Amino acid sequence: MKIDQKTASPALRTRAREDLSSLLRSRVDAPPPCAANCPEAFGPRCSRSCPEVPRKLSSDPEGHPLDPLIAPLVYELQRLKVFQPCWSCEGHNGPDGALWKVPRVWFYSDSMTHVRALAGAIRQMELDRRLHAYWQVVLVSLDQKDPDCCFSLEPSGLAPTVRLEDLQADVTVIAASLHDLVVQIADDLARRIG
Repeated sequence: MKIDQKTASPALRTRAREDLSSLLRSRVDAPPPCAANCPEAFGPRCSRSCPEVPRKLSSDPEGHPLDPLIAPLVYELQRLKVFQPCWSCEGHNGPDGALWKVPRVWFYSDSMTHVRALAGAIRQMELDRRLHAYWQVVLVSLDQKDPDCCFSLEPSGLAPTVRLEDLQADVTVIAASLHDLVVQIADDLARRIG
């Protein structure tokens, strides 16, 4: 069976170029994601490692700050200026010490091109053998009345030998490399579509 590849319409190519341009603008020095909530924004401690990030990026800083180990990844997703994280978890072991909840970040995106660049960056980290597990971007079904698409960046198909500590180490690696890799992939895609 032969299936012809889809040919992108001029309108779709134009939209992809616009989406990639918005992603490429994130490499310009822009305010950090928590600048609106932090008087020390742009100061020497201003980074994904700032101990205030879990509270500054939470919509309920006192009652529900971000888990400290996932906060740097949430920061980096927001730093790209095209993703809106809405929920996260650093992962947890159960009472028996076995992996119970995996680390993940849920986020909104208005562009499949942006999601493609993100997935491409994660894939590149896997190809470079920097991660302990396979990570993926998946569609998350929330409220059926809400037309927005929510996605999750999470590990998948875990081997029995993968521990929570391995997945949390992956979160650190992803956070450290995410911005530059996503921008690089967006730049490559922009050149290819012209």
